[in-house]
Amino acid sequence: MKKTTPIVNIMDIDDMEDWLELQDLEMQKQIAEGYEEYRQGRTRPLDDFLTELQVG
Repeated sequence: MKKTTPIVNIMDIDDMEDWLELQDLEMQKQIAEGYEEYRQGRTRPLDDFLTELQVG
């Protein structure tokens, strides 16, 4: 019989949700793509984005 040591981790729900999202390979891909777009300067001011959301 293999001996194992139980492990307990306590985190708030927001951290748990973030951790779960990062376990998803598709989410990891989307984050990497977004970061690459940011590095290439393909961004816009937040105010412009929010205005577009309200109009759209």
